[in-house]
Amino acid sequence: MPPRSPTSRSLDPLTATVPYDGDGRDEITKLEALRRFSDAVADSTMQEEILGTLLIHGMDALGANRGAILRHGPNGAQALLGRQDGLITWGAGPFVSESLVRFSLESGQAYVQVHASAETGEPEGSRAIICMPLETEPDFLVFYADRPAAAGATFGLGQVWMLQSLAQFGRVAMSNARMIEQANERNEMLQTLNRTSLLVSSSLDAERILAHLLDQVLRLTSGEVALALGTQDRDLVILAARGPEAVEPTYLRHVVDTVVETGEALCVTDGEGSGDSSIMCVPLAVQNQLLGVLYVSSRLSVRNFRDSDLAMMQAMGNHAALAIHNARQFVQVHQKRLIEAELAIAHTIQQSFFPKQVPQVGGLKVVGACEAAQEVGGDYFDIIPLANGQVAITLGDVSGKGIAASLYMAVVRTALRMALRYGQTPREVLVEVNSRIHDDIKDGSFITCFLGVYDAASGTFTYASAGQNLGVWVTGTGMHDLAGRGLPLGLDPKHFETALESHQIQLSAGDRIALFTDGVIEALSPTDEEFGEDRFKERLLASGTLPIEDALASLMGAIREHVDVASPWDDMTLLLAEVDAVGPLVGKE
Repeated sequence: MPPRSPTSRSLDPLTATVPYDGDGRDEITKLEALRRFSDAVADSTMQEEILGTLLIHGMDALGANRGAILRHGPNGAQALLGRQDGLITWGAGPFVSESLVRFSLESGQAYVQVHASAETGEPEGSRAIICMPLETEPDFLVFYADRPAAAGATFGLGQVWMLQSLAQFGRVAMSNARMIEQANERNEMLQTLNRTSLLVSSSLDAERILAHLLDQVLRLTSGEVALALGTQDRDLVILAARGPEAVEPTYLRHVVDTVVETGEALCVTDGEGSGDSSIMCVPLAVQNQLLGVLYVSSRLSVRNFRDSDLAMMQAMGNHAALAIHNARQFVQVHQKRLIEAELAIAHTIQQSFFPKQVPQVGGLKVVGACEAAQEVGGDYFDIIPLANGQVAITLGDVSGKGIAASLYMAVVRTALRMALRYGQTPREVLVEVNSRIHDDIKDGSFITCFLGVYDAASGTFTYASAGQNLGVWVTGTGMHDLAGRGLPLGLDPKHFETALESHQIQLSAGDRIALFTDGVIEALSPTDEEFGEDRFKERLLASGTLPIEDALASLMGAIREHVDVASPWDDMTLLLAEVDAVGPLVGKE
């Protein structure tokens, strides 16, 4: 508490009524002074201008030759403007008593005091001091003035009353100016948000939009540094930066981490680094998905952010989040469309590998269907007319699905067609194909393949299976599982050749052979029940009286009905071959 002299007074400018001790003529003079002050601030909309006018009129009423308007903050009293010997300056000299200012603010009271000169200690060197709080919300503002005090004289009650009256008028003018300023800020913010909204809706350039947003944030908040940080691989990276530190932008990690963890906006004061800083940080989120944060900082001596600044930041953050979201969505959609276009091309190419017309050689008719689980798949079948009335039928299944599987399928198809030109048996063809592709198949990948050759003249069907389902042989006397053993293509050539068997059966007119990949047997229903081999054989027998094309359609229809709304998890391929007649060449390609 500051020391008091016998002439010291403690006055509450907000609640107490100070008795006026002047005569009527002095009262008229003071009322005229109040009127002049009121007229001077009536049309003013700037708080700094009102404070300057209050300082001038207040000092004149007190007869003071030095004065200042001060704001009290975390770093103590900061002079907004001062006046000495009629000259207005920003800031004030060393004459201000910090302890008296602080005490006046803490107590909410005005103090009038005579202070002796520190150098002489004599009354002639004394000064009369008055310190009066002007506002406590939203800023802590203080009026401070002094003058030489002859023979210990202090300020009179009339002069204090006059200052209180001026201060009351000043508060009203400040409140009005503040409301006008806030209205102007809101209007400016709405205009900025409107422009930003138009930019966000008309552009997918996230970098450009974020740079514009940061410029507007700094302009509206008077901040020094603004950053937009976005999530990337479970971390935050700087997407855009503005301010003097934009070349090497920095931010307080613990503030950003708090906002990321809580999802709540923050307006804080932090003492890290060089001097105290005022910081705002808001989350950028769309549909509860965090996309990043918007971060603004300033030295307290430049700007101390308020709740209104934070509200504006949140509004701008919503636009920033939308800009990031739209840009990412556009990239994803664009990439998806590119992939879909490439898959469509791959699908067209793969479909061209399947027989466009069903060849009929030596009385053997073959039909097939292949349905990929994805746009392209690893299943395939082929029908290859050979010399001397022979025809080769092949069916394969590449491990995996999608583009990689379809590429392996194309390689195997080409290798099979080349090897079949030299009149080798199915077993010899598969051994040669495996030796050719073994070094090109990556570890963990393999291809199962069934290859059979039908000889129209003899009615024999010679086949070998490289790890593929062996299929079913339907005759007039019943149904038989084809026998055989072998390893998939892509494995060690020596082991592959040793394990691979060759078989031959004699076909008669009306016999049918059904070949299928595991996707047919393992097709799942919505309740995860497999179609199964038994069900497949039942349907195959039931379709025995139908033309082979209708039999294929019936079997595929039964599989689709079983799968229902469930998505097929594997490619499905089915091949049916039927012998019309046995003997010399009776058909054509």
